[in-house]
Amino acid sequence: MIISWTTESELDNAGFNIYRSISPTKNFQRINTKLIQGAGTTGERNTYQFIDKTANPDVAYYYRIEDVDFSGTRGILTTYRLRGVITPTGKHTTTWGTLKDVR
Repeated sequence: MIISWTTESELDNAGFNIYRSISPTKNFQRINTKLIQGAGTTGERNTYQFIDKTANPDVAYYYRIEDVDFSGTRGILTTYRLRGVITPTGKHTTTWGTLKDVR
């Protein structure tokens, strides 16, 4: 699964964490091993991407993107429901089945 997101601006943004669950409301587990670096403070648009290499084909997952600032304050930006189709080699996501914002 490829999770992509865009920020229009950032304030003291150290980075992001990605959480995954099969439930929209509980049992979210962090799936990135280290913080995905943010842009600090900027008024410019930035695009980020994380590849979930452990996702199983044809399973609908809920992903949460967490923002972490330089002081350590954390906040959930959004929750998305995604389902991907994996190529026969099992290495690349080729299509999206569903994308739904469930904030």
